[in-house]
Amino acid sequence: MSRFDSALFADETEVRGVSKALEQFLRQGDAGEAAHRIDMAIDALATLGHPIAALCRAVPASAVQIEGWSDMAERIARLDCTGKKITGLGIDISSPGHIGVEPDEAGRLSPYIETNYYSDSAYPFSTAGRPTILAGYSSSNSEWQGSFEDIDNEVSVSGLELVYGAAYTLWSRIHAQQQDPELSPADHDAMFIALAFVSVRLHQAVLQCVVDRGLPGPMAVLVGSNEAYPYFDAPVITTPEYRQLNPDQEWPVIEPETQQEASADGTDGIAGESAIPISSGAELRRRLAAMAPSQAQEAASDAEEAANQPKGAFARLFRKRA
Repeated sequence: MSRFDSALFADETEVRGVSKALEQFLRQGDAGEAAHRIDMAIDALATLGHPIAALCRAVPASAVQIEGWSDMAERIARLDCTGKKITGLGIDISSPGHIGVEPDEAGRLSPYIETNYYSDSAYPFSTAGRPTILAGYSSSNSEWQGSFEDIDNEVSVSGLELVYGAAYTLWSRIHAQQQDPELSPADHDAMFIALAFVSVRLHQAVLQCVVDRGLPGPMAVLVGSNEAYPYFDAPVITTPEYRQLNPDQEWPVIEPETQQEASADGTDGIAGESAIPISSGAELRRRLAAMAPSQAQEAASDAEEAANQPKGAFARLFRKRA
C-alpha cells in the first residue's frame, strides 16, 4: 500500500492541486506554461539531489519524437473507407501493467501508447471547439471514453525512455503491497514530477507533430491516459483550430448539429479571431494562450489557489511565474 510522503509538498491535497493546475494549462492550449511549471518543479527536485532531476533536464522538448505517424494516417484512411469517418484521435499513455512490461537492464522503458480512433458517434469532434471538448471531461473520465471505432498502438514516442523507466520503477516500489523502507520522501516527489514531465513532453511532441506533419484531415487530437498516473487528459488541437492552422486547404465544412456546438462568432474555439488565418504552429499556440476567459481557465485558477492554501513552500514557489 502506498502512503503519502514528500520533501516538497505539505500533503496530498497540495499534490492534487499542482497536478490539476498542470492539466488545466494543457487543456487551455498552453503546453509551454505547463512545461515551464514542470521545469520549476525539476529545479526544486534538483535541490534535493535526486537523480531523476538530471534525467529530466537531459530531455528537451526537441528530443522527444513521435513515431508511426504515417501508419496512423493510413489506419484512418482505411477506417474512413469503411464508412467510419474518423473525426477524433486519442493518443493515450497506458499503464505498463496492462501489457506486463518492465524497464530493461539499463532502466529504460518506453511509454506504452494506445491510439484511439473516434467518430462523431462518440462525440461531435468534427465541429466541437475547445470549450465544447472541455465540457466533455469529468473529474474521472470523458463522455467519449471507450467509444472508439478502433484502437491500436501504431503511434509510439521516443526520447523519454530513461526518465519513464526511472519514474515507473519508483511508482511500482511506492505502490507495492509491502512498504519499501529504502524509499525516501524525495523519491515520492520524483515519481510525481517525472511522470508529469513525461505527460507534458508527450503533449508537446504530439502538438509539434500535428504542426509539422499534419493530419489526414481536420480532426481533434487528444492526449490522455489509460490508468497511467498522473492521469492528464487534454486536447492538443480541435477541428476548428486545425482548419485555421491550414487556411489554404479546402476542407469540407460540417455544420454543427445544434446551436450549442458553435460560439457566437462561429469558431467555438479562438474567440474573436475567426477572420484572421493561423499561419504557423507558433501562432496557434499564441492564440490558444490568449483565449478569452473560459471554464478551463477558471478551473486552472481555482486549482492554483487550492495548491497554495497548504503550508508547503513548494506550492508557493510553483505559483510564481519566473
